[in-house]
Amino acid sequence: MRKNKVSNFLKSLISQTMVIFTKDNLIVKYCISIVFVILLTQCAKPEKKIFKADLTAEDNEITWAIKDINPDLPSNWENYRFLLVEMRISTPQYFWFGFKTGNNHYTNRITTFPNTWIKMSIPLDYYRSAQLDGDEMASLWGKPRITGKMSTYGDVHGKLNEVDSIKIKMANTLLKDQTFEIRSLTLMHKDGGEKIIEPKILIDEFGQWNNEEWEGKIHSTKELKNSWVINDSLTFSTTTDRDIYGGFPDTNQGATGFFRIEQIGGKWWMIDPIGNLFLGTGVNGVRYAKYEYTPTHGREYIFKELPPKEFSRPSYWKYSEPDVSFTQWNLFRRYGDNWKQNWTNFTAKRMHAWGLNMTNWSDVSLNDKIVYTKFLWGWGVQGAPLGIPDVYSPKLEPLLDSLANVQCTPLKNDPWMLGYFTGNEPIWPGRESLAVEAILKGKDTDTKKALQDYLAKGDSPERKKEFIVNAYTKYLKMVKASIKKYDSNHLILGTRLGGEPSDEALKLAQIFDVVSLNIYSNEIPKDFLNKIYKLSERPIFIGEFHMGVPGRGLAPGLIQVADEEQKAIGYQHYVENAFSHPAVIATTWYKWRDEMPTGHEFGSNYNIGIIDVTDNAYPKLVARIIKTHNRLLKLHSGKLEPSKQMAKGGKDKNYVE
Repeated sequence: MRKNKVSNFLKSLISQTMVIFTKDNLIVKYCISIVFVILLTQCAKPEKKIFKADLTAEDNEITWAIKDINPDLPSNWENYRFLLVEMRISTPQYFWFGFKTGNNHYTNRITTFPNTWIKMSIPLDYYRSAQLDGDEMASLWGKPRITGKMSTYGDVHGKLNEVDSIKIKMANTLLKDQTFEIRSLTLMHKDGGEKIIEPKILIDEFGQWNNEEWEGKIHSTKELKNSWVINDSLTFSTTTDRDIYGGFPDTNQGATGFFRIEQIGGKWWMIDPIGNLFLGTGVNGVRYAKYEYTPTHGREYIFKELPPKEFSRPSYWKYSEPDVSFTQWNLFRRYGDNWKQNWTNFTAKRMHAWGLNMTNWSDVSLNDKIVYTKFLWGWGVQGAPLGIPDVYSPKLEPLLDSLANVQCTPLKNDPWMLGYFTGNEPIWPGRESLAVEAILKGKDTDTKKALQDYLAKGDSPERKKEFIVNAYTKYLKMVKASIKKYDSNHLILGTRLGGEPSDEALKLAQIFDVVSLNIYSNEIPKDFLNKIYKLSERPIFIGEFHMGVPGRGLAPGLIQVADEEQKAIGYQHYVENAFSHPAVIATTWYKWRDEMPTGHEFGSNYNIGIIDVTDNAYPKLVARIIKTHNRLLKLHSGKLEPSKQMAKGGKDKNYVE
């Protein structure tokens, strides 16, 4: 349509120009006609050919030859840094985007905006070699882009010197009608300036995905205010019965004023400060600040209306355009000028009513209302090669001592504080050789020197593993000693392991009071829990899990289920089956609120919340949460059987060939 308008305009311009300038001069008239014919030919240039694949559960991948999409591209990409791709996907589900080169296939995972043409600049280094820039799984693998997010945990990498085709695979095929389209490939020596090609509004004034309808979507301020009244009446229809800390009333085992762990009748329990039995049913990320902002840089035009300045901050990535918070804008709309305190009070009310008795990575304003865990930061891990601190430096122990004094001393008498986490999702378990590589490539340290001396006496995968395990063991023992020096009242929850932790990592949990793991799945197999317990010899604290739904412009998270009903069913099944094991003492959902469709500072845009961006709860999920929590005392005691109904959906496996 646009080209037709341009063409008609130029035809008119030709006619008028020839009348004015040529009159009877046929030669001039002929020359001008030739020029304008060329211009019109360029305007009428045909659209780029679109390569489209319809993907189903039975046929969920497609391979396209590079020469078919762009015959001018070479097969050797070693001298290029980026691939600029114009593409569109019909759903918010993530997909695997990979290259076939020779006999190999290298893949990474991509999330982008549904039904929207984008131009993504894909760093080819993500395919050439494993990433070493990160100290935990999320920072190592999560790579935000203006047009979405890349996840780089495909562990197969290599040279891109014989690239012959692109291979696309949908990570999950729960949705029936899925299409992937591509219309352009360009190799670049520098970042190609990615952008959202279609100039359309993607986010409305409430922070919702603009180009989709769903039950309960807000269209006006009046609807928003009415929705809070209706939503509260649904989600407060039933409640749980707990003591002030969230323990089970009338189960007293003797009060100490702080949380402790005991094994009673062959089953592990936490005991709350007033002495009642306590099972942690927590939530991560109950807050309104960090990770509630979304970047605007390079895509200001996709927002219908940006929040007022008081709900923005300087860009996390130091761009001139700010990061903005629709969450805060909606909380102001709901709670008024004193919105922060009013949000705190109402959120605590919600959590108590629903039996959510524990927080992690949450706002400190809740810390005298809801039991909380404390993450310790700056302990030599942040910024270290693959999270391995400079263990052999004489400066480390004084640093740990100072940090323990500053972070632990103020909390040592707080009964609301359950315990300390010492780290999150270390990368090295199962990747010890990669950790060695990161240390040797890094700056000169005492640990690097110790490693070089160690490998000089024998360099093998077994010795590399031995060095890393020994170094991390030494580090954790130093951390424990530092904490205990300044606070002997609280539990040490250790390092939250992620993925499928190695046996060595599980054994290291013996240093602490519990073994902490983030386990994303529809359920945790009993044999896996038995293995964890056998190797760690500690009660099991599950630090993260969730299920998500692709929709509302949001990706499904790490575990995908079919719809909100299945999300609710999934919560009950996971939690009940976890607590049916005698060693499990806590499960912690990730997280409190849905993320923005446009992602937070690390790119994540998951539909995994108990609350949405408008501060409304998901009623079906809340109803199952309450039902589940009211069954836990009898279930963990062995008087009830856990749910047998698993949510429809499955875990996405790391897709490599």
